[in-house]
Amino acid sequence: MAPEMTDTQQTRARVWDIVRQRASSAGAIPAGADSMALGAEGLGLDSIAIAEVLLDLEEVFDVEVRGLMSGEALTFGRLTELVIDARTR
Repeated sequence: MAPEMTDTQQTRARVWDIVRQRASSAGAIPAGADSMALGAEGLGLDSIAIAEVLLDLEEVFDVEVRGLMSGEALTFGRLTELVIDARTR
């Protein structure tokens, strides 16, 4: 029997599922995923797909993530941390 996942692990897996739905080439969470950009230089999502991921996360987790579209490259790790932080407030 597999050990139970922590809340953080469950959130990380759910965020990955949402990202994977928008990224046709993404499979299981790869090693080093936290540093992978969501855009062309990483998972290959275009700006529309990234916006859709953010909207999906807002709906599923009831968190505000729209501000992430500007600034430094959005990585899976940064996105996951934001969702986890927002859920623990």
